[in-house]
Order: sequence, then C-alpha cells, then structure tokens
Amino acid sequence: MVYIPPSLDDAGFKVLSETPVRRASGKIAIPQNRMGDFKKVGNFVIEKNQVVDLEGKANKGYEALKLFFESEELGFFNEVSSCYGQLRDTLSQLTHGARYLAWERSTPEAKFFDRYLLQYAVGCTGVQRFGESLRHYEEFQKLCKNTQQLKREREPVEGLGKIIIDDYSYMAIASQVVSCIEGYRTDLVLQAMDEIRERYPMPFGLGK
Repeated sequence: MVYIPPSLDDAGFKVLSETPVRRASGKIAIPQNRMGDFKKVGNFVIEKNQVVDLEGKANKGYEALKLFFESEELGFFNEVSSCYGQLRDTLSQLTHGARYLAWERSTPEAKFFDRYLLQYAVGCTGVQRFGESLRHYEEFQKLCKNTQQLKREREPVEGLGKIIIDDYSYMAIASQVVSCIEGYRTDLVLQAMDEIRERYPMPFGLGK
C-alpha cells in the first residue's frame, strides 16, 4: 500500500489513484471509479480479481480431489496436496496470515470467505486422511494375504450420516470429514463439497 499525505483530498485521490490507498491515518480509501471492484471486509480490502483467482484454485482442488478418491491411487497424493496448498497460501495472503479456520463463522470475514474456507477445511482434511488411509492399506497388503480380510479392511461403514455444514465450525466440519474417511465413505466427503459449491455463493455476486 502507498501512503498519501492527509492533505490530499478525496477529489484528488479519485483522479490520481486507480488502486486502494492507505492514508496516513491508517484508513484505506478506495477509488470512486472502482468501488465495485473492491470490498472492505473487516481489516482486509479484497479485489474482485483476487476472488476469481481464489475460485480457480478451489475448482482445481475439487477436480483433483474427485480423481484422487475415484482412482484410489496414492500417486495422485502430491498433486492434490499441492492444489490445496495453493488455496491455503492464497487465503493466507488475502487474510494477512490470519488463523482463518479458527474464525467464528458469524463474523464478516468468515461470511465473505465461507465458500473457500469450507472447501479448504473439507478438501485438505480429506486429502491428508485419505492419503494416510491408502498408505496404511498398502502396508496391510504386504502383511496380509487373506483376500477376504483385505476386502473387509476397505468395506464402507454403513450408517454414517451426511456431513453437516450449517452452523458448525470449520474444525468441527473437518472432524466429520475424518470420520467419513476412516469409514471409507469418500462419497460423503464429495457430497459435502458439492453442497458447499452449490449453496455458498461467490463474493461480489460472481458466478450468478
């Protein structure tokens, strides 16, 4: 951010600047002709293009997660982890390194980023735990030659309910994902991701 003298009035600012500027007072001013391209959320100023970039990273992670679950190939682990690492890094950059998964979901910041924080909580947790599950199974295969026992090891657990998204904290949702992965119910994790992507809108009214 560029600091400008307090003596520069709003009219001068509107003419001379095309980007948000932090005044000497510490307040952030947004150019009048670009008001629709920026949104102040708590202590953050977010640009519409940054949300478009965030959406692209979330989409890439979602597609990689589906492929990982469907293939059950440990070789995809690093690629999917990298996708969610990029989503994490972008969220950290936009929120100035905040511990965003600890946010109360009722705060303005959480509401603005909810679509992406939910996808990160579900997707990243799913990737890590599913990777651990596949590694465990590979080791189990080396030790166990009983075909029926191997089959039972991967049988989906019946009776697990859908992952509840509304009114739950990000960490509580991640805990539900762990239970689903441990019960070999990746279908419930993907169902939760589909629900998030359908029901929680993009900021700025994008995607409508």
